[in-house]
Formats: sequence, C-alpha cells, structure tokens
Amino acid sequence: MSAADPETLLRTAIIAAAKASADLQATAMGASPRVFNQVPGSAAFPFAEITSRFAPWDVGASTGSTGRGGEHSVEIRIEGEYEGSEEGNKILWAFRNIFIDWSAELAGHRVVNTTLQMSDVRQGEDAKRYVGLQAWRIVTEETG
Repeated sequence: MSAADPETLLRTAIIAAAKASADLQATAMGASPRVFNQVPGSAAFPFAEITSRFAPWDVGASTGSTGRGGEHSVEIRIEGEYEGSEEGNKILWAFRNIFIDWSAELAGHRVVNTTLQMSDVRQGEDAKRYVGLQAWRIVTEETG
C-alpha cells in the first residue's frame, strides 16, 4: 500500500495521539510513551504495538460523502515487566480514553466511528510480566 493509504494514515495518527496523551503519560509508560507499529528488539518495558487490517467499502456517493471508506481492525498489544495486571489495565484504560469520541482528520479521510471490541490483560507465564490486548473497530470515510 502507498504511504498515503488510509490504513497507514490511521496507524500513524493513533501512534501520534498515544504519544501525546496525558492519560498515557500518567501511566508507567511515562513522559515518552513507547508506542510502535513494529517493536524494536531493544524496546524497554512497558511498550505498546499498534497493528491493523483494512477492508475498503464503496456504497456510492451521497450528500456530503463520497460513499467510499473502510473498516479498520486495530489491535493494541502491550507488554510490561510488573507482577500482576494493574499497570497493564491502567495503560489500556488510557488507550480507551484516546479513542472515546475520537474524530481524527486524516489526509483525505476522517474517522467516523470507533468501537471497543475487547480489552484484556493477563499475567505472563513467568509471573513477572504481563501482556494486554485491546481490539478496536474504526470506520473511516473519504472526505473528497
């Protein structure tokens, strides 16, 4: 896909919003949240990885809309070193706060709906780490 496709635009906007989020900065993520679209091997804990899948749709033009857009399945995976799940739950709650009533304007596209599908944090097998996952359905449409 090109650099200006809606999937890349959305993922870039999510990462920027997360890094600027005061709620996320107030968690163990700290003042410079480690949020990636691909986690580097040297990433310090805790970190978040944003992945997405995109399915375009075209329902025909109508008043005020091109009739084209897409549905994004966005996953936020977090991982940290801390016994228990409290830290992870706080981080995922901060991500939730980013998306509630989020109406990002992307180049040629806009977010029209965000729906949280699931959110869960579990303790790792070694009991010294946690992993968390949040899944979102985000709908965008072309703006013309």
